[in-house]
Amino acid sequence: MAPLTTSLDVRLLSSTADSARYAGALDGEWTIGSVPNGGYTLSAILNCAQQFLRLLPAPAKGGEAARHVDPMHVAATYLAAAAAAPYECGVRVVKRGRAYTHLEAELAQLVSGLHCTALMLRAN
Repeated sequence: MAPLTTSLDVRLLSSTADSARYAGALDGEWTIGSVPNGGYTLSAILNCAQQFLRLLPAPAKGGEAARHVDPMHVAATYLAAAAAAPYECGVRVVKRGRAYTHLEAELAQLVSGLHCTALMLRAN
């Protein structure tokens, strides 16, 4: 089985101040039967969200020491089963506040018709 860290590799396709798109592939070794594990699929989304957070400027108050990329809360909705195949993941800022940044991330696959949306909060 491929190590989790290498099976979650993504590349940045595009980015703006409030959004980014990534591309990756769900590894066929992280499946239950032929469907990638739901936690593994969510990890792919969170990996994209965390990489996007690293692109954002550090908050003025506290500087780099105040930057956190770990989620405070995550909620996900799976609209279809994932496939061990390439995907694109879009991440966007929903709201920036003094204490938290609310993100929305969506993983989409043409192969399976999958659309999985995850909401994530980041502590500043």
